[in-house]
Amino acid sequence: MKFKRIIFSLGIVLFVSLPILIIPRLINIEKVTCRSQFGPCNIVIQEELDSINGGNLIDIREKVKNVLAKSVLVREFYIQYKIPNTLKVDLLEAKPKYAISDKNKNIILVDARGYILTSQKTSSLPTIEVDKELKKVGEQVDENTLFAGEIIYDMFSLYSIDYGKIVEDRLEIISSDDIKIIYPLVGDREVLVGSLVAIMSRLKESNEAPRIEEVKSVSEIDLRYKNPVLR
Repeated sequence: MKFKRIIFSLGIVLFVSLPILIIPRLINIEKVTCRSQFGPCNIVIQEELDSINGGNLIDIREKVKNVLAKSVLVREFYIQYKIPNTLKVDLLEAKPKYAISDKNKNIILVDARGYILTSQKTSSLPTIEVDKELKKVGEQVDENTLFAGEIIYDMFSLYSIDYGKIVEDRLEIISSDDIKIIYPLVGDREVLVGSLVAIMSRLKESNEAPRIEEVKSVSEIDLRYKNPVLR
């Protein structure tokens, strides 16, 4: 009697599970659609999805998943089957945060993780110039360049400074008041930026107090030291 109950239970499991396992392999996918938070997906992503040949639901879903998981252009994604023969992809695209240019004015756009999303000839993003060959799309910039990129983004947010240059072991920036600001390429970014904000605030106050000539004459702020140096 006990044996019969076991056989009966196994039969029910097979009856329920077999359609779930078999039916998806009988569904032929003919189209993969893609939408992002910006509307239509990036053309590079869409072309990769269009290159996937037709096949059953299981195989195509796996191929789409692999393409999206490997793409630096994609942060998150969700795949959904739509009757009768479509896979719908909704994704969150990576967004460029700043740009890096070389001396020949070639430009790459980088996201917050340091991944290079694309290359182009112009950009309205805050930019740092480097004196070396740029890396390729899909690669990640080194830690020093990433640090400098985050600094220039902060400077743009705070003071609308949109350009800086990496010179050897430092990042050099010129403020709207023609003050050279020098940052190290490593350290506590929040502390460094906070120090500059405090110094700039003091300089602004000095402009309203003409008697403080020693502060007003500052032309360079060097943040590479524990105690920032004003020259």
